[in-house]
Amino acid sequence: MGDAILQKTYTLDFITKKRVKNDGYVKRYYIENNHEAIINRQQYYEVQEELKRRCNKNMPRIRHSSKYPLSGLIQCASCDSTYNRVTWYEGNGKENTIVWRYSERIKFNKGKCKKSPAIRETIFHQILQEKLQMIIDSDIKTSSSLVLRTKSSLVNCMNNGDVQELFMTGIALRRIIEKIIIQQENKVTIRFRSGLVLETTLC
Repeated sequence: MGDAILQKTYTLDFITKKRVKNDGYVKRYYIENNHEAIINRQQYYEVQEELKRRCNKNMPRIRHSSKYPLSGLIQCASCDSTYNRVTWYEGNGKENTIVWRYSERIKFNKGKCKKSPAIRETIFHQILQEKLQMIIDSDIKTSSSLVLRTKSSLVNCMNNGDVQELFMTGIALRRIIEKIIIQQENKVTIRFRSGLVLETTLC
């Protein structure tokens, strides 16, 4: 439920019905759980934390975009540069391939990390689906507190328990995943906002 502040304005003249902003002339009232909220409190606080993080001048400047579900999530382990989504046009009637590439290489065809691999989007989706499903299927009795905390966040993001839902919008993924780090030798580290860290190897 959402909260509300009453008497943000008041009637100055009951004949003309003119209302003005209440700058303390009359009492204002704060009411909790007054109406159905657009987003729940947990989502609101997560957004506020993300806004604070982005405003922190000590954090590396990362361009955020919600155009694609994985935008802004994939980073190079060596230099923290982000990966961008690129379409490779095969030609000759072949199907085009969508990959994620080191952003500096896209701009200048060079960069600090010469060995940063271009990775097919389908591989990222496959890896994430497997890891997220593994967390969803985790046993309450034998799993660590970090796994259970991550599982709780996942359940809250999905309406019908389908992991595929999370790839429909980047907002859901960003609520769960902090970043995906690409290391050398095709190793991938997935850092969750719960504190959970999972490592895997690209196919």
